[in-house]
Amino acid sequence: MGNANSNERTTTLSRDTYFFITEDVQDRLRLAEKRQVNLSSEGEDSAPSAGRPQSHSLADSVADSIRQTQQLDQLQRDYESRLAKLEERSQARFQSAAGQFSAAVNRVESKFIDREAPPPCCQAEKEAVRQCYAANVRYPLRCSQMVAAFEQCVTEQRRAFVIRQRKSETAKEAGYM
Repeated sequence: MGNANSNERTTTLSRDTYFFITEDVQDRLRLAEKRQVNLSSEGEDSAPSAGRPQSHSLADSVADSIRQTQQLDQLQRDYESRLAKLEERSQARFQSAAGQFSAAVNRVESKFIDREAPPPCCQAEKEAVRQCYAANVRYPLRCSQMVAAFEQCVTEQRRAFVIRQRKSETAKEAGYM
């Protein structure tokens, strides 16, 4: 170091645009760059693959980032297709459950709810009781025989309805309907 003349060869192209370094300095710079690359790769991956040499040039890093982007895009497409399949299955299950629910509701309604309301029973007796009460406002007990006839008519209608219901249930259970 210092003022000693160097025996090493140097190359110059133009004194205006380049500066002069010896091959020894070039070797030291290359070694420092390798150390820096090794330190950065140890931080990223503690066990570098021994099968392929690690080169960290700009083209390699661009190729790696493109490859990673393609892998991410492929993963996203895979997950989107899985999600679409799951949504289709969910929709099919929902449709099936909705159909089963609708069928169950129809069965219950047909079993317990009459769609057509029967005509009012004992209308003649009901009208006779009304007329009697209107005529005997002050003496409602005079209409007791008509009220008893109306009650008898309603009781008979109820019995007839219950008998019809039991017959239809028996026929359904036997498979005639």
